[in-house]
Amino acid sequence: MNKLINLVLTAALWRNYKFMILSVLTLIVSVFVIGLIHDDYVQWAQYQLSQDNGSIPLSVGWSFIIKYIVYLLAICMCFYANKWVNNKKALEKAVKGDDNSVLKKYWHQQKQKLRVQYRLVQQKIRKVRLMSKILNQMRV
Repeated sequence: MNKLINLVLTAALWRNYKFMILSVLTLIVSVFVIGLIHDDYVQWAQYQLSQDNGSIPLSVGWSFIIKYIVYLLAICMCFYANKWVNNKKALEKAVKGDDNSVLKKYWHQQKQKLRVQYRLVQQKIRKVRLMSKILNQMRV
C-alpha cells in the first residue's frame, strides 16, 4: 500500500511540476557542462603556459568572468522559463474557468449575493415609483 501511495504522489507531482523539474535538471546539467568546458580551457591554458615563456594569458581571467556570466544567464533563463510557463497555465485555467481558488469562489459568491440584493432593491424602487404614480393620479 505504501508503494502505491508513493507512486500516486509521484505521478501527481510529475504531472503538475514536469516543466519545472525538467528545467531545473537542465540547469544542473548545463552548469556541470559549463564547468567541464571551463576546466578543459584552464588545463589548455596551463599547457600553453608550460610551452611558452611562462606568462599567464589574459584570457584565463576573462574565462572565469565569462563562466560566471553564463551561469547567471542559465539561472535567469530557467527562472523566466518557469515563470512564463506558470503564467501560461494560469491564463489557460482562467480562460477555461477551471481556477479553483478559494478566494475567487468566495468573491464569486459575494458577487452573486450582491446581484440578488441589487435586483431586490430595483424591484422595490419600481414598486415605489409605481405607487407614487398611482398616488399622483389619485390626487389629480
